[in-house]
Amino acid sequence: MKMPENSKYYTNNLLYERKSVVTGAGLGIGRQIAYTLAEQGAQVVVLDYRKDLAEEVAKLINNEFGDKFGIKMAFPVVGDVTNKSSLENSFKKITKIYDGSLDIFVNNAGVNYPCRIEDILLEGELEKGKRQIEVNMLGTYLCSAFSYHLLSQ
Repeated sequence: MKMPENSKYYTNNLLYERKSVVTGAGLGIGRQIAYTLAEQGAQVVVLDYRKDLAEEVAKLINNEFGDKFGIKMAFPVVGDVTNKSSLENSFKKITKIYDGSLDIFVNNAGVNYPCRIEDILLEGELEKGKRQIEVNMLGTYLCSAFSYHLLSQ
């Protein structure tokens, strides 16, 4: 999505060389956030549990903005926000990529499995609800804890 230069929202290189991470950046809102951060000059770690999507988005961003800013703009990192050891590995990679500091962290990963109250006890619905709680709550909690130390540098 290109912002016209005469738009009141247009800024030029506002986030140049800022270091950012976006969780759930493989699809939807997270993908657009990662793209917009890069469009404004921020480097972006595209964190997603699906390797193919993380790589696809990072490639898109690097192809689109790498020449404009003259630096590598996006880095794919695989991680499951609900799994502490997976996130530990992901944040080791992020720490290495960004030399131990971080400017922007977008805790975006989330899922939505709509279910009517009368259907919760049906087969499979409770598992979906548990997964939703794990991603949306536990994932946010764990990512906040892991990113805190990098953001405070």
